Amino acid sequence: AKGATAAYDQQAIQLKQQVMQQPLAPLQRQALNESLSTALLAGRERVVAHEAQQTQAAFDNSFQAALKSTVASAANVDDPKLLGRMVDDATKPGSLIDKGWTHSGIPEDQKPAMKAGFTDEMIKSSLTSLIEADPSKAQTMLDGMKDRLTPQSAAQMQNQINDKKTFQTVQQATDWAKNNARQADGYINIGPVM
Repeated sequence: AKGATAAYDQQAIQLKQQVMQQPLAPLQRQALNESLSTALLAGRERVVAHEAQQTQAAFDNSFQAALKSTVASAANVDDPKLLGRMVDDATKPGSLIDKGWTHSGIPEDQKPAMKAGFTDEMIKSSLTSLIEADPSKAQTMLDGMKDRLTPQSAAQMQNQINDKKTFQTVQQATDWAKNNARQADGYINIGPVM
């Protein structure tokens, strides 16, 4: 779609020149010129609108991919200070993300909410990967980043960490019981019961 308007303009000029070269009476030439100009202008407006729509769609897709990539890269960060710098760089005024929000038509008064939501997504991405690998480290990360999260997200992540710790504790107790039961089987020999 990019360049469609320029191509249309070039073809419209050529078409109009070809049509207007025909032998016509002056009033016919004037009427045809006005009619053709109106039709070509209406066609041009449709091409411009389509090209703008396609350009905006391409930007939106690219911007969404950049947002997802930034959030995904946060999953590899396990240091609260580094993650904090990452969040700050990604969301500061004038950053690519801030400019993207502006280009997308986000009003300035709505940007703080957009920033809070995006910050939540980045921190949750980091915490989610840490929770699976090391819930204690995830707790340290959450403690260092809690003030940057919305209260709802902070509570959600705390619940996930607590759930993982509980699961690990239950798993350890189950494993201990299985191991001790196997060892006991080798030592205990109960004779016939009378």
